[in-house]
Amino acid sequence: MSAYRKQPLTTSESKLAAENVGLVVSEVMRLIQQGVPSVCSLGIKDAIGEGYLALCKAARGYDRRREVKFSTYATRSVRTEVT
Repeated sequence: MSAYRKQPLTTSESKLAAENVGLVVSEVMRLIQQGVPSVCSLGIKDAIGEGYLALCKAARGYDRRREVKFSTYATRSVRTEVT
């Protein structure tokens, strides 16, 4: 087991991720409909799980001062992680 442990999400990061779970589901379904092989072979549940982890990572790295919507920032992370 690794001695390194990630810090849990802060309250605001957790809230941001929870409010955007639908983004993960819609992005995964869209990739499945497009027939992306890596997503189709994973299965819906696993792909959504991977997408949620990417969403949490995006919530941790998001900076409001960049003037980019969180959904735009997170969608890119989800697509990259799932495919």
